[in-house]
Amino acid sequence: LQAGAPGVVDTFFVAFGGDAGEDVFRNEVEYALELFATRFHAAGRTLGLLNHPDTTKRFPIASRSNLRQALAGIAARMDREEDLLVLFLSSHGREDSALDLVFEPLPLDPLTPAELRAALDDAGIRWRVVIA
Repeated sequence: LQAGAPGVVDTFFVAFGGDAGEDVFRNEVEYALELFATRFHAAGRTLGLLNHPDTTKRFPIASRSNLRQALAGIAARMDREEDLLVLFLSSHGREDSALDLVFEPLPLDPLTPAELRAALDDAGIRWRVVIA
């Protein structure tokens, strides 16, 4: 990922598709990555994490640990006082408000709101928009 420019509010974008069982989540992640790269001037500052059998060579798996690593890596490249992170999460939700993470046969645990909050806080990303 490219670093942000000093004195400019840069947008960093992460698209996270958690369920490999349906093409809709892959489609949403791929579309959102293109949209933010072009319309929101985030080219070079976008990252996709995706569970889908057709994309394993292009995208890292959407897991809780990979999301934590992605957020830490982005935080190291952004100005945490001025830059913005937009995090787009696409998957099936659960009654407990967690997001299902499914990529059989991998045993992935769901992403809970508390775990997501902790990952963002631990990365030190101040300005963030979460779309779920």
